[in-house]
Amino acid sequence: MIFDINNIYVYNRGAMENIKKERTVATVISWSTIFIQVLISIFFVPFFLGKVGDKEYGLYSFSSSLISWIDTLVIAFTSAYYRFLTREKKNHGEKGESETLGVFLKIFFIVFLIVLVFGLGFNSLIFFKIIPLNEYTSSEVNKISLIILMSILSSSITSLLNVGKAYPYYKQKYIFAYIIPLLQVILQTGLSVVALKLGCGVVVVALIHFGTMAILSSFQMLYSRVFLGMRINLKSSGEDKAYKKMLTKEILIFTSFILLNTVVDIFNKNIDKILLGFRNADSVSVYQLALTIPNYLISFTSIISVVFSQKVNDAYYNGEGIKEIDEIFLKASKIQILLTFLLVGGFLACGKDFIILWIGKERLTVFYIACILMVLYSLTCSNGLNVAARRATNNHKKAAVIYLGIVLTNAIASIVTMLLIDKQYAIWACVLGTFVTYILGQWVLMQIYDKKTVGISTDKFFKDFILYFIVIIPISILISFVFDLIKISNMALFIIKGCVFVIFYLLFVLLKDRIFVFALLKGIKNGKEK
Repeated sequence: MIFDINNIYVYNRGAMENIKKERTVATVISWSTIFIQVLISIFFVPFFLGKVGDKEYGLYSFSSSLISWIDTLVIAFTSAYYRFLTREKKNHGEKGESETLGVFLKIFFIVFLIVLVFGLGFNSLIFFKIIPLNEYTSSEVNKISLIILMSILSSSITSLLNVGKAYPYYKQKYIFAYIIPLLQVILQTGLSVVALKLGCGVVVVALIHFGTMAILSSFQMLYSRVFLGMRINLKSSGEDKAYKKMLTKEILIFTSFILLNTVVDIFNKNIDKILLGFRNADSVSVYQLALTIPNYLISFTSIISVVFSQKVNDAYYNGEGIKEIDEIFLKASKIQILLTFLLVGGFLACGKDFIILWIGKERLTVFYIACILMVLYSLTCSNGLNVAARRATNNHKKAAVIYLGIVLTNAIASIVTMLLIDKQYAIWACVLGTFVTYILGQWVLMQIYDKKTVGISTDKFFKDFILYFIVIIPISILISFVFDLIKISNMALFIIKGCVFVIFYLLFVLLKDRIFVFALLKGIKNGKEK
């Protein structure tokens, strides 16, 4: 057989160009999804609150937090899905891929059963008041139970269909993969607005979220089977049976520490809301609103980590190892620092007026809590690539255990503080517990761990981070304080403060990091990566 090398080269180059195009368009879609979610928070959340009130919105958030642990199994196994499918396809071709898909389908089916059985069991304990929710009336407990039921069904179906949902990402069909979440956000919000205008409550909103998720997940499964040619081999005998047994064991071991980290992360994100839910639903509503802003900070900055993550793996296995990883880490963290302090500083400067315009002056507590959380999260938003570095160098196991210790300390500190102070100040007990443990854990322990164990230059990163911190944070607060002395409308203050901060921030960045910024912009313009 004679091969035309030129044709092969052209084909491979064309395939690479298609993947690059998919990634570029998908990045735009991803940013668009986040932008739409921000608009939803600005316009839909106040509408939602106005229709159902703080109490019902608090019930909705509390119910969602109670079953958030369910998603951890799916998230953990999905992380393993891409790694093992890629490896087995390389080692054993199409046969290896189909057999690995068969293994994952069985795993996801077991996850589906676990979610369904334990979820329904937990919901029954709440419905029959075996788990006491003394702060709520019988009608409110029934609503909580119904919302939890919708969430359980949603998570269980997601588990069952995940082998098909994750397949487009594996095949690098990024446009389709990213457009579905965008479509889901638009449909859920649009239908929820219609339902709320018709006088429906939070239970119907939960039902809408479940219905749209189920339909779109089924469509993703169909797309993978029909258009991407996904083939699942569930048969096994002889050597195949032994191979699948070994593969399953390897997947479970690999996933266990990712699962631990994921469980701890979701627990950490929801523990405060759960603790507050047992004390006061109104506080849950305030805390949920306060979390909205820092969550978008995390979403925007984490995109940088996603872009560089695969580069970290390539550097470790095909490049210069930890030396190259360190260079990538410092570059990515520099970009994240620039983005993080633009967002954090901007919110500190004009966020107060934004909150007043958004949800009213009576909920100004949301602004102060959001400020504290954004300042806390600024560090982890600025060095998010350390997680990829730990996993690439197989140092994520000890890190997961350390993270567990941090989160448990946070929970204990919040509970103890909550019990010592009056019920009306419970929300500040959670904030205090989070603040102390986050500083000790993420700002101190994990930075030392990444330097000593992983081998990345967190000391260089921290020096750069602290310089931005001690300049931008005080200036942002000063801008807010000075312009608050002027008696004009909140909209005018919002615009003026924002413009003043942006001008100051750009001048500071150009003064300190103009060489890096100009090199970065030149690289983007030329389509190259330095």
